[in-house]
Amino acid sequence: MKKTILFLILTLFVVTIFARGTVMSVLGLYTLNLDDKNTFSNPFPILYFKSELAPNLELKFDYYLGLSPRYSFKVDENGEYDLPIPNHYSLNYTTRNLFLTVGNPKFKSYSYDFIKEDGFRIGGFKDDLATGIGGYLKAGILKLGGYYNLNYSYFETDESRKDGDDSYALMVGMDSRYQRLMGYLSKDKYGKLNLSIDGYHSFKVNRKTNYQFYYGAGYAVNATDDMQNDLTELSSIITTPKIIAGMRMYTKPVYVKGLFYYNLDTNGKNNYHIQVDGANDSPNGKTWLYDFKFGYQLQKPWTIEGFIRGNSKDEGILTDYITDYGATLIGDYFSITFAMKDANGRTDGNQNIVISFSTWNDFAFLDGALLGD
Repeated sequence: MKKTILFLILTLFVVTIFARGTVMSVLGLYTLNLDDKNTFSNPFPILYFKSELAPNLELKFDYYLGLSPRYSFKVDENGEYDLPIPNHYSLNYTTRNLFLTVGNPKFKSYSYDFIKEDGFRIGGFKDDLATGIGGYLKAGILKLGGYYNLNYSYFETDESRKDGDDSYALMVGMDSRYQRLMGYLSKDKYGKLNLSIDGYHSFKVNRKTNYQFYYGAGYAVNATDDMQNDLTELSSIITTPKIIAGMRMYTKPVYVKGLFYYNLDTNGKNNYHIQVDGANDSPNGKTWLYDFKFGYQLQKPWTIEGFIRGNSKDEGILTDYITDYGATLIGDYFSITFAMKDANGRTDGNQNIVISFSTWNDFAFLDGALLGD
């Protein structure tokens, strides 16, 4: 099986040489903790490779360098070599209203990217499909989609796969540029049946003033083989969601952002798994939390932003309701943050002064087809 997969990867790689366009991109994410010598530097490079095989048909690979799995093979008696395997690889078909992906992709869909702004998400999904198919179809403002995933490694044997080791998601809702409301039903890799919603609404008052609102709610129960009983149990916790709500108000050059999380479940029946990625204030184990930000745009591209955050579990700095505060200077691909408690949610401990920056480089092997269109 390993040799078969390796052969297919190498074959697809060779095929891309004859594609309509081939580009390799490198994203570098860097974090410097200036006041912590034990976690001073945290580089995280990602390599992207994509090739257009035909109009609307694209082959994609990505490698999280340092985390990519390896395939070892022996060339001769004197040496064994490691070949890095992509973290994700997929064949994608994309038009204005249709998207299909098959392979080992990172498939995502949500009304608002809470992860990018706040470090955790309720509603939507962003899953690694071990081997599966996903996509969506848009008809006007109506959006339908989902995925089906066999949640096991390509390199597992048939005997090692477990019953029910598959996951899926279905989504339906309204999706336009400024107004979105989506519902999701899914069985995830944690063995839970999930029901969630999320939404995003933007209102432009005038050329300088804009209001944005976003929210999500999630429910989950442990999944069994009886879908009817699972749905009945899911409906029994409909009054105890885990919720998140936020807003942004822009009146150039000033803006205000606010985020609030609350867990209405007091008896532990709602098992909804909150996706957390580098949040400075994770909601796990907490009843509520908030994050309030206010900023002023200096001469482009620079912005100065202050923040205050708190939660129901940690001891506060000034009161029980304020757990951290600080300020950030933000530019294109660069920021420097000073916080009283912790400015870096990706590293253990408290880092008070943190510089973050990113780089992006494209390397085009072919601008067009080697053998002509």
